[in-house]
Amino acid sequence: MSRPDDRSEERAWDDGAPTFKQRLRLAIRQSPVRGLVIVGLFLLSLVFLVGGLLEFRDAVWGAIVGFTSALSDGDPTAILSVVVVLVAVGTVTLLLRRA
Repeated sequence: MSRPDDRSEERAWDDGAPTFKQRLRLAIRQSPVRGLVIVGLFLLSLVFLVGGLLEFRDAVWGAIVGFTSALSDGDPTAILSVVVVLVAVGTVTLLLRRA
């Protein structure tokens, strides 16, 4: 992926980095087997995510309810964890925007 694909009218690198859709389209065009493997792995990861959420929904729900009740009670650990998560997400967002 060191240079744009000259066969397409819409070039993936004109606006900077190619999007996931453009990368997938290029991978399928260059090698249909590689594209199918990428799509298959994506679908497999989606199946594992949904399966994990369905299997552990009670544990996830309990963690959410427990964390929310601790946060509403003013538990310092819960408040600190919210601050840490928000700062981490904000830092990553700012770093990605600068890149």
